[in-house]
Amino acid sequence: MFLGAEITGLLIISKIQSIASNQFGRTANEAASINSGLGGMNLLGRLILPLISDLLGARKPLYCLSLAVQAICLGCLPSALANHSFGGTLACAFIIGFFYGGGFGMIPAFLADQFGAKNVGATHGVILTAWAIAAVCGGLIFTAVYNAQSHIYPNDVSMWYNLDFRWILAPVLFSFLLSLFIPANLRDRKLPRAPGETFRYRFINGRLIRFTGCKVHMLTAAEEEAEWQTYLAGLSNLPQSKPVEVVSSENGHSREYGHSSEYNHSREYGHSREYGHSSEYNHSSEYNHSREYGHSREYGHSSEYNHSSEYNHSRHSGNGVDPFSQNGFGKVQVY
Repeated sequence: MFLGAEITGLLIISKIQSIASNQFGRTANEAASINSGLGGMNLLGRLILPLISDLLGARKPLYCLSLAVQAICLGCLPSALANHSFGGTLACAFIIGFFYGGGFGMIPAFLADQFGAKNVGATHGVILTAWAIAAVCGGLIFTAVYNAQSHIYPNDVSMWYNLDFRWILAPVLFSFLLSLFIPANLRDRKLPRAPGETFRYRFINGRLIRFTGCKVHMLTAAEEEAEWQTYLAGLSNLPQSKPVEVVSSENGHSREYGHSSEYNHSREYGHSREYGHSSEYNHSSEYNHSREYGHSREYGHSSEYNHSSEYNHSRHSGNGVDPFSQNGFGKVQVY
């Protein structure tokens, strides 16, 4: 659908200057001004059509309208070129440019309606491949057909673009028919079908049209609401499955394993007294900065082994009577 809505405007924007120069003998400056005007219509379409779609609360009817209008313009362009109608050609081109921009402006909201807002980023990237295919494949086909027609009708410039506009009409009409069957509304997708229902369509005014055999019935708002409430009531009567406990009290943010007092920031293993920053193992008085092993009296900077008077800087070893004794710097041997 998006490919059909964008291929016409994409090719018209890329070829409007050559059409103005070749078909109507306009100067390069005039052709550039026409292209600028077409860009302005593209901008207006991006601003106006999304606003209208928000006011209506629906994007699908505007896409159907866009495809239908572009198909009409494509059907009129060969006649306008054959009759050398410059105004008619510009009118068709500007209308196509307007709906081209509108299609781009509405597509994010349309994707949000279909797949949810959280999936817009991924689906928008995927759907833009349709625009890339239209640009690459459509441009190559358009140029090939134009070159062939210019060789077949070297003296009749009105025929050079004739076949191009006719083949573009095919994907536009196909996209229009396809868009009629896209269930863009949640109720269109979920509401159970009535007995004998073959097709349904939501009109531009938001009313649901139901085709049952040869009969056509437009549901009132009250009828549709009643069917929807019946459907929701049926869903509420379904058996509910037991919810899966993902974050338990022991493994998630619990007392024991998550942010608990025992294993994470606990007294025993985290920043506790015994293993974390405790007084026994980390900053304790016994093992780290303690009296016995860290900066203690016995092993760290104590008076017995580090800076003590007996082994390091003592009277007998550091500045003692016999400073260059047989066992080190002191009279007493240090182990």
